[in-house]
Amino acid sequence: MELRRYFRLRPYIGMYRRLDITPVQTARGWRDDGTLRERIPALDEYEAMASVSREKFAADHARYVASVSNDVMAASIELCAFMDVFCQIGTPQRVVDLGSGFSSYVFRSYAKNAEPPCEVHSVDDHAGWLGKTAEYLEGHGLDADRLWHWPDFISQIEPGSFDVVLHDMGSMEFRAESLSQVLTLAKSGGHVILDDVHKPAYRKHVHQVLESEGLEYLSLKKITGDSKARFAYLVFQK
Repeated sequence: MELRRYFRLRPYIGMYRRLDITPVQTARGWRDDGTLRERIPALDEYEAMASVSREKFAADHARYVASVSNDVMAASIELCAFMDVFCQIGTPQRVVDLGSGFSSYVFRSYAKNAEPPCEVHSVDDHAGWLGKTAEYLEGHGLDADRLWHWPDFISQIEPGSFDVVLHDMGSMEFRAESLSQVLTLAKSGGHVILDDVHKPAYRKHVHQVLESEGLEYLSLKKITGDSKARFAYLVFQK
């Protein structure tokens, strides 16, 4: 590209790189958002509730990605808002956060004053990171009980134990390998949130596993999509 043309188009080139360039997933996200609100009518008030949740967590999230983790590894503020709202409307009694970190802070902030009471478990495949999560939770006045290393957790917890499961743990290879086990953790009528399905290879694997299990899933792209094109799926356990 000639130099003058490059400088004329540079703002648009940058915008193209930042924009989501997966129109099929965008279309599915809008379609599934309508289905989601039909399935869970309380989500009709999602935008107002999510605005409050984002405001509640925004400052701590910004500090977390600046000093504890980073904005690639940490759950997005969009996903955090969804998790908070989803707990408010669903009032789960047992939640497991697979991939401890700021998401543990969100779930345990909800659980602190939840009615009925909510028990949160946080799990990681990296034992050292659990220590950082414990320190962060305690520093913010939240309990740091029920922190698990993945091998211990999966060997001791019974299938069908949780109302809500977030799977955001480890490498994408680990997530793919553990997906079938993770799905068994949700009780009948429970939900599994799968983050980072913007990655085509992982998304393809997710589709194959969910379809083989006969599980319904909806894209949360419209409400969890972030500036890095990340988004999540919501899986409905039978």
